Amino acid sequence: MNAGVRIVAALLIFVALVLAVLAFVVGRRQPTPVPVASASPASPVFAVVVAARSLPAGVPLKAEQLRRIDMSAKPEGSYASIAALVGRTPRSPVAAGMPLTDAGLEAALPSLLAAGERAIAVPVDATVGVGHAIAPGDTVDIFFTLHGRNAVRADEAERTQARLLLARIRVLSYGSRALGTAGQINPNALQRETQNDLRGDVRSDVRGAARTAVLAVPVADVNRLLLAMQTGKLVFALRDPRDDGVPEPALFVAPAAALPVRADLSAAERATLAAPENRAFAGLDSNGLAGALGAAVPVRRSARPRAVAARTGYVEVIRGTSVSRQAVVQ
Repeated sequence: MNAGVRIVAALLIFVALVLAVLAFVVGRRQPTPVPVASASPASPVFAVVVAARSLPAGVPLKAEQLRRIDMSAKPEGSYASIAALVGRTPRSPVAAGMPLTDAGLEAALPSLLAAGERAIAVPVDATVGVGHAIAPGDTVDIFFTLHGRNAVRADEAERTQARLLLARIRVLSYGSRALGTAGQINPNALQRETQNDLRGDVRSDVRGAARTAVLAVPVADVNRLLLAMQTGKLVFALRDPRDDGVPEPALFVAPAAALPVRADLSAAERATLAAPENRAFAGLDSNGLAGALGAAVPVRRSARPRAVAARTGYVEVIRGTSVSRQAVVQ
């Protein structure tokens, strides 16, 4: 073999070795991943009710004045349902496009009161509130106990009485939970209560630590409720709303009013004494609440000579709205 052939063969062998080394190196390398554009996570969207046009203050809201939009953030106390806002009243003017929130709305409780009813707050605890099992919208009977130390007559000093004070009373709110205008529990109040409960916020007035219940009370019965709170102890009794049994006050002697009735009233004026507002204005004292004036007080008659004929007269006795005549020996 001549020298030229040997040189060509050596070059071929060298090239083969170089290619083999390159193939080995390339095979050991990891493939570089091709970057792929990843889709960004979708931002949360919240449905919020806003004013469809400028709204005046003090005028109840209508459905056509409101609309729902999607927002990336939920304003505090805002609403997702138009129906939950119908009938509510803005405290101040609301510009078009602005969310409706609890802070800008008047309380919903007044719209839940029937004619002649008043909303009264009553302190509660687990005993008064049936173990905090009461919820807004429930119906309760209110019983009360009155101890003998509250009596004014000596013969009643040892008496302790328990009576049904008010029957079929609606609960408008209990603790932080309240009814909305539709008669359902306010969803925002329920949400806040749940969040406070999850946080363990001991400062919040959640269901298990409710301190106040707001009741719808007939105006003529507000005096009795206030006096019972001051002089006795209240206990709620939860009842089935389908049970329509109520007491008949006309079967019992009506307690005397705190304010005396004028003697010169005309027949038409005397007929208005039974109006709930007049009965509430006439008031009630602790004796009337305890029934101390309900029983007739015997009239003591002094001995008279037989030669003197006894004369009998009559006095008019006014107890609240009832008028009776009582014989008196002169």
